[in-house]
Amino acid sequence: ADAAIAEVRALMAGSLPSPVLGRALLVGGVTDLVRGHAQRRDRQPRALYRETIKGAADKFFAAEEVLVASLGEVNESSMYTHGNLAELYFGDVRNLQQGLRHRS
Repeated sequence: ADAAIAEVRALMAGSLPSPVLGRALLVGGVTDLVRGHAQRRDRQPRALYRETIKGAADKFFAAEEVLVASLGEVNESSMYTHGNLAELYFGDVRNLQQGLRHRS
């Protein structure tokens, strides 16, 4: 997924915001979230897990920014970015306030 997302980013560089790029970043965030959960489950170093989870959050925020710019503030794909950010904040960061009110 990382290579595909990098390719989409390269292809879209200099273009107007695109739902294709937004959804690619969303998929990348989900990939990082799952990867982080596997790292935690496998008891890999906590610093690695935290770095991976931060990368997921960064991709979700970037996805949301692109999706809003390309599709408007109310769009179907944003439900997924908000749902995944809520899961990240509730389950990984363990911060109820941020989970309820995450903003980019």
